[in-house]
Amino acid sequence: VAQVINVSGGSILFVCVMCYVNNSVPNRFVGKANGISQSLAALSRAIGPPLAGAVWSWSYSLDGDFSVFYAFALGAFAYGVGMVATYFKIDDSDQLPWEERQRKGLPTILSTKKTIMEEDSFN
Repeated sequence: VAQVINVSGGSILFVCVMCYVNNSVPNRFVGKANGISQSLAALSRAIGPPLAGAVWSWSYSLDGDFSVFYAFALGAFAYGVGMVATYFKIDDSDQLPWEERQRKGLPTILSTKKTIMEEDSFN
């Protein structure tokens, strides 16, 4: 049952993230945005297990009755910080398509001077 929930949740989350990525850039940059996001996802999948193993080994090597739970506490803290940051960052304007955000003068990925999505890099 847990595996079914895990796979189902991961599939739904993947689709939601891809929709968010596709909605956050203009149509002509969707391919590059998808490539960058998939590359970063693959990098995090490659780095995650060894890093988690190292943190777990470190916490297991500490003296004390509850030292093995330091890894859990560290992960829970990082997750909590991410959730709080996401809660305060997202507002209704984040749900608008890129063109609508640009028309209303809201910040977009391309609104900063130095980005990986600069128009000059595609000409």
